[in-house]
Amino acid sequence: MGAAAEGTNFCWKENNGTVPLREHCADGYRNVADVCWDDCRSGYSDMGFTCTGCSDCGCWWSGWRLRCGSCTCDTYSKKSYIPRQKCGHSNEYVYLGLCQWDCNVIGMDNCGTSACAADADSCATKVAGIIADTIDGAA
Repeated sequence: MGAAAEGTNFCWKENNGTVPLREHCADGYRNVADVCWDDCRSGYSDMGFTCTGCSDCGCWWSGWRLRCGSCTCDTYSKKSYIPRQKCGHSNEYVYLGLCQWDCNVIGMDNCGTSACAADADSCATKVAGIIADTIDGAA
């Protein structure tokens, strides 16, 4: 994992915060700007967020309006989802949009995004000490 030890109850993580990868879209979906959108049914035209199908007639766009000859058109909203993020290593997890090393791999708890601690109390004690030292240094 890469952690700089500061005793047995607390250590800082090293090389933390890589950008996660997105999983591929499921069959029948396409990735457009990191969102998976379902494909239109056969006979329907892709209009972005919607699919439109008209029966045996000519349809055309006139400005922002869809115009069709004497026919019936059907429009439905496309389904979409944001694909899960995954990290490149099995000992990482996604937190705050970045891959973080998982302290559980070495038998410790995650203490924020940048450190590992033996338990929640050790984490709280160390963070409180850092805050107190910062306030003392500013005074």
